[in-house]
Amino acid sequence: EKNVEIILVDDCSTDNSWQICKQLESENINVVAIKNSVNSGVSHTRNVGIDVALGEYIAFIDADDEYVQKDALELLYNAAEKNNVYIAGGRTESNWNGITKIEHYCDDAWLNHVVITANFPYFWGFFAYIYRKKIFDDGGNRFPIRTVMEDQTFLQKVLYSARKLYTTSSLIIRYYNGSHIHAYFSQANMRDIVDSYNEMISFAYEKKNKVQIQVLLDQLLHEYSFLYLSSLFRLPENIKRENELLNVVNKAAQYIDYDEGLLKAISIQDVIDNYTRDSLCFNAMISQIKSAKSVVIYGARNAAVVLSEYLSNELNISIDSF
Repeated sequence: EKNVEIILVDDCSTDNSWQICKQLESENINVVAIKNSVNSGVSHTRNVGIDVALGEYIAFIDADDEYVQKDALELLYNAAEKNNVYIAGGRTESNWNGITKIEHYCDDAWLNHVVITANFPYFWGFFAYIYRKKIFDDGGNRFPIRTVMEDQTFLQKVLYSARKLYTTSSLIIRYYNGSHIHAYFSQANMRDIVDSYNEMISFAYEKKNKVQIQVLLDQLLHEYSFLYLSSLFRLPENIKRENELLNVVNKAAQYIDYDEGLLKAISIQDVIDNYTRDSLCFNAMISQIKSAKSVVIYGARNAAVVLSEYLSNELNISIDSF
């Protein structure tokens, strides 16, 4: 009944998902089922959907997300049309291992009116928005091929292309977290995280956007609690790209007169040097941990996750709690 095209992209699932997609396609004229030839990840999979979409607007929903109300897309469509904007979004409900929380990825002051996207300092919750397809057709915007932070990099670029945005206070989508959170803080993703910050800060600096530079540097400081720990076991070939990030950070920080004391705290090379010089102390700490009956880690969630993974996966030390 609704004038909606549903595109299902199967990224080489190992269960019967593809059969379900094909069945839905055969039973509904507005359903399109596509199967990737090889497992390609979320970025490529979403880009496949963008390339074949015929609708005026595009929305993205992952397998572990769901719209809270049946008319969520209609609500966002009406908001976009009424306010003549290319992007419209709303609130989300998160579910972290059974704990629900209503949240919005911006302050209340941004809600229920049109805002200039260049001044919008939030790059999270891309799934809570709909996007006019013209943004993709004219601007060539696509998700970068990465395993993490691809959504933030994507949203930063499309917001600039859209020029204007409308955010409603209505609850739109529910997303579930927990099962993949450990994978995020793994050695394999450090390269993508560093590259994403490099690209986003460079883009904000290129646009001379002081608001975005400030937000990104603040976020970078927050997330470095686990990047620090990841330097214990990161790949050597990543050092060059991390140094490139430092150059970008320093240039952007100087442009907005960022606190030099805070900036010094995110010097990756300093962390590397400290671990190298203090390797005996680190090895002694590991020996003590190995001899313990149980290990309890106190600290920031991100740091705790990384350290527990390192101890468990790299050193085969069992973690009872953190």
